[in-house]
Amino acid sequence: MSREALSTSSAPSLVAAGEGFSISLTQSCPMTANLRLSEIRLRNWKAYKSAVLELPAADGGQVVVIGGQNGAGKTSLMEALVLTLYGREGLPFVARAKDRRRGEASYDGFLERALNRDAGSDRHMAVEAVFVGGPHGRIALERVWYFSAAGRHEREDEDVRIRQGMDEDLVAVPAEERDTFLRAYVADNLLPVNLAPFFIFDGEHIDRLSGLDLEGQVRTAVETMLGVPLLRQTIQDLRTYARERRRDTREADDSGLGALRAQVSALETREDAHRTAVEATNDQIAPLREERDSVVARIGSLHGDSYASFKGLFETRERLVRDRAELQDQLRRALSVDLAFALSGNPLRAAVRSRLGAETLRERWLSGLQTSEARYADFIGLLEGELATPGAHSQLRAAWEKVWNAPPEGCVTQLRHGHLGEAERHLVSRHFEQASQAAGSQIGDLARQVQAVDAEIHGVEASIARQNGVDQTSQGLAEELRSIQETIAVLEAKHRLEVEALDEARQNLAPLKQSLARQVQQHADAAPVLRRADRADRYAGVLEDVIETTVPERMTALSEAVTKAYRALAHKDEVARIEISAVGDVRLIDHRGEDLRGRDESAGETQIFALALMAAIAGTAPVFPIVMDTPFARLDPRHRLNVLSHFAGLGPQLVLLAHPAEIGADDLLQLGDQLAPPIEVAQDRASRVSHIRSGHRS
Repeated sequence: MSREALSTSSAPSLVAAGEGFSISLTQSCPMTANLRLSEIRLRNWKAYKSAVLELPAADGGQVVVIGGQNGAGKTSLMEALVLTLYGREGLPFVARAKDRRRGEASYDGFLERALNRDAGSDRHMAVEAVFVGGPHGRIALERVWYFSAAGRHEREDEDVRIRQGMDEDLVAVPAEERDTFLRAYVADNLLPVNLAPFFIFDGEHIDRLSGLDLEGQVRTAVETMLGVPLLRQTIQDLRTYARERRRDTREADDSGLGALRAQVSALETREDAHRTAVEATNDQIAPLREERDSVVARIGSLHGDSYASFKGLFETRERLVRDRAELQDQLRRALSVDLAFALSGNPLRAAVRSRLGAETLRERWLSGLQTSEARYADFIGLLEGELATPGAHSQLRAAWEKVWNAPPEGCVTQLRHGHLGEAERHLVSRHFEQASQAAGSQIGDLARQVQAVDAEIHGVEASIARQNGVDQTSQGLAEELRSIQETIAVLEAKHRLEVEALDEARQNLAPLKQSLARQVQQHADAAPVLRRADRADRYAGVLEDVIETTVPERMTALSEAVTKAYRALAHKDEVARIEISAVGDVRLIDHRGEDLRGRDESAGETQIFALALMAAIAGTAPVFPIVMDTPFARLDPRHRLNVLSHFAGLGPQLVLLAHPAEIGADDLLQLGDQLAPPIEVAQDRASRVSHIRSGHRS
């Protein structure tokens, strides 16, 4: 059975077109061809204080075996992957999520038990899964859980970060409806949560799958691949559309409709202009980024370093140059002002300070004279009737001048610095006092700091020179890279402005278009509206027929795929065919037409059937890495080798988490070049810290 026969499915969507609508078929399965798990980064996750699991590239082997003794941390890696992809929704796929004391699964409780016991004050736990291949080239999905001082986790104490593409562009995750956005993103770009049990599983899940819940699991998987949930949602949308159109057939007043149309048209013209500008800048930026990557690759081939390190050296040099310029400005100010005062010598500075003090005394004295004159006038007024002789006035004046108006000691006779007030004289005097004490040391400190920054700049430039190479080609590439980066920065700034303007135009346009649509709809005749409602009901009926006819067909295709996989895995030929009904009922038919599921099968045989079902789905659904944790515990050597060979040949990357005794060297030898260098997980018994070690292909 071909993959296309089973996995290709279409889901209709309702597309509004003015007053009407149309049905369009869109592929419901995410396009994840050649998707591989590249890395898993762990921090404070269970026994992993800080660890990185690096899986080989495609040319390094399709099958990755991660070995380790029981308790080393193999299952912890699978649990980390599941919860990073699906968060709380992934809890049912984690067998150890149940609290041993209470027997129930708790997301918060599992995370609290998973937090590394030596996390200390670093009260957070993080897992990042990196996938390469597919349409985006690279997707890094990181989930971070935060805990209180008491080690408690709350639902809101969780962050999710997505970096997409080779440039690791950060995907904006909305705060509102975050879980809905993440579920859709993972489903569209990685793997829908309903298909997860068929790609990421352990031995316990295989046992469950071969048991009572088999029919439900099969039906859910097939309906997910076919897009049946989307079809049912579309049917509901069509029914809702019909009800609303039948209810809303009222006519409305035509006033203002022409003006509203003109306003909408003007905004649409503005929106088109901004959209054209955004697309133009995108078209300009894209080749520049490719050119930048090409130059970086050429530079990397010359000096063998990464782009991040090379860029970091440039940024460090620019920061140091800014620091040096600021220090040089401070030094120039110190040399032009403080140094001149310091070199003038103590005697001159002391003389100036003394002069300023004397002038301050004179100003205070002159200010006091004004008060003294007013008081003298009051004094003479009191004595006016008692002054007998004509010379008494002059005698009193002379006595008053001698007692009250005499200049104080140290007061100058005239002001040289009349442009200065008392506060300014104090500041100048204070500055002179400090100049002799601090100017020399301050200038020396600034000079030493400038010298130190110069040395740092020379060191960074030497590193850049070493990375660039001393030859003319490397220097030319560095200049070309700088020019490209500057051009990209200018275009990105322009792009951001145009995007903001486009968003603003769309925000203004949306309510106007909604208002216009409502008014136009209200002016439409009732008969066309009712005809569209009837058409929507008919389309809904057609989609219901599609489900009723397509699901059985795909179940038949799945039956053929499972039969083929079962025969490849099992070394008995008792099963002639496997039948899966439209509702997911599974029958293993022997050559006499009897259902073998009614017999008492061995645990190994039930595992073989479950693995055949998973192989059929994994081989026909969107390509996603298959991760198995200890799946061969109940299989004999021949079955084990069959399972290994079949899953290795399905196409997707195969990651096996296994105990050393579970997969033998002879089994791995049969895989040949498909086998990647082994990876070992070990735990230090004293510290109870797990480590990951990569090996070499033998």
